[in-house]
Amino acid sequence: MVWGYDPNPDGPDADALFPQHMTIVEWFGRWVAGTLWQTWLVEDPVTGRWRGATEDEYRDAMTDV
Repeated sequence: MVWGYDPNPDGPDADALFPQHMTIVEWFGRWVAGTLWQTWLVEDPVTGRWRGATEDEYRDAMTDV
């Protein structure tokens, strides 16, 4: 399992270290391809819990820039 780290967690329930949904092989493949996003936490709009951003959330955030 690959873990992400967001040094700026927001909220008392946000944990700076969190699991990511990829294998180490996928992680290295994305890193080599230049498609590995910086890890960041988001508050789930449904559950209110803090978690790592999904691929769709990363893409949406990058198109808003």
